[in-house]
Amino acid sequence: MSATFVFFLVGNWMEPRILVRSIRKEMPRARIIQCSDKNTPRIDGVSELFNVEGDVNNLMTLRLKAFSTLGLDEVAVYLDMDMVLLRPLDAGFLLGKADAVVCERSFNRDVMFNPTFRDRDWSMYKDKTLYEAHPYVACFTITKNVRFWLKAYELLLEMPDNFHYWFGDQEAIKTIVRSNLFQIKTVPESTYACLPDKVNPAAPKPRLLHFKGANRKEWMEDY
Repeated sequence: MSATFVFFLVGNWMEPRILVRSIRKEMPRARIIQCSDKNTPRIDGVSELFNVEGDVNNLMTLRLKAFSTLGLDEVAVYLDMDMVLLRPLDAGFLLGKADAVVCERSFNRDVMFNPTFRDRDWSMYKDKTLYEAHPYVACFTITKNVRFWLKAYELLLEMPDNFHYWFGDQEAIKTIVRSNLFQIKTVPESTYACLPDKVNPAAPKPRLLHFKGANRKEWMEDY
């Protein structure tokens, strides 16, 4: 089984090396594309390095710019850098006739959003749960072609400055899903981006683990 995987990386981090090794282990013939600024080193095992220019302090904008200017006209899986593939993934089968597959939040849905997250003003989410604010997580997405990312990038460019720094990708995905501009399929975070501490031993093994947050990243290499 073959597939195309894309991840975005700025800086010299350990996590994407583990991500790439896990893909190579489970799907040796996969095409893996690293999207980075010119100062980020190429990760061993990737098939291609795609450089993008922009403000690394506005990570969400740079990420969506990378995915949109990469311009893939094929089915591809877009991942966060701190994930591990546990089982092979048939992206075309999962996509089916849809334009995109997005990952619906499974965990902490009823936790209240912190309106001062990272010392910024997120008052637009005051008194909202995480699920109400961001029902879709941006760590796992499959698209049929680049059109989804072109629209997401266009939407983000129109958002306030805070979203260029953080949450802009999730906000763009939420807007796209609600707009009905594309045929969208959803999959659960618990299967396609499961937090390692949320794995249900009684259920089938997740496709991917997501080591989100500083504490979980410390577990990644040992895992």
